[in-house]
Amino acid sequence: MLREGRAPAQIVVHFLKLATEKAKYENEKLKAETEMTVSKSELLKSQQHSEELYAEAIKAFKSYGGGETAEDYDDDDY
Repeated sequence: MLREGRAPAQIVVHFLKLATEKAKYENEKLKAETEMTVSKSELLKSQQHSEELYAEAIKAFKSYGGGETAEDYDDDDY
């Protein structure tokens, strides 16, 4: 339609906008925001994993204190 000159103005404007610097900047910005969101998601998962490891380590240290298991202790007692 563009080559034949029959394309509506909306289509012509759409393709002209795609070629602008502003459109390129917006695409780059969108990619950067997507990467940042993925990074934040990975960071949250990593923090959750670290918290789980710390909880397991605390339970293990409590069980070393006299032969009692970690389940014998109540978190409110300490």
